[in-house]
Amino acid sequence: MGRVTSLVADALATLLRGLVERPRSRHVFGSFGAGAAVAPGAFIDTPGNVHLGAHALINRGCQLYCAQGLVRLGDGSHLAGDVYVNAAQGTISIGTGTAVGPKVVLVSHSNDVVAGMPVVKSHKTADIVIGNDVFIGAAAVVLPGVTIGDHAVVAAGAVVVRDVAPGAIVGGVPARSIGNRNESSPTG
Repeated sequence: MGRVTSLVADALATLLRGLVERPRSRHVFGSFGAGAAVAPGAFIDTPGNVHLGAHALINRGCQLYCAQGLVRLGDGSHLAGDVYVNAAQGTISIGTGTAVGPKVVLVSHSNDVVAGMPVVKSHKTADIVIGNDVFIGAAAVVLPGVTIGDHAVVAAGAVVVRDVAPGAIVGGVPARSIGNRNESSPTG
């Protein structure tokens, strides 16, 4: 009985280690802070262009495209499952202690609409800067050129097309101010 219990415990420990583990090839990243982790099932096309701070986490199903760009994830920040990051060109910088919810889309390079030019030939590339202690809710979209200030909150499903002030709470399509973290909740 003791041997069976020991085998089950060993198998369970191996399984749990596989759920979130440090990549076996962490040296391929631009930088990889102590305690940082990339879950199995995350896809990163160019790990050398990704810089992870201490205890940063990229969860399952995340897709990071940064062949000619950079992605920086600060200390203690995390990308929840299925986050899509397109920094194929440009830079996406995420500060410390920031939480990016599931299915969020961050794009520093995208198609653009320019009068007289086909959409497939018109592109916009501009860096995205996300501050410290920011929360971005599920399925929000952040478009090229946006800066989100420290301590801001982006509501689930919001489409952020312009800068967000520090401490602001924004929501909607396009995102607009609905409150401030330093004041009482917008819902009362």
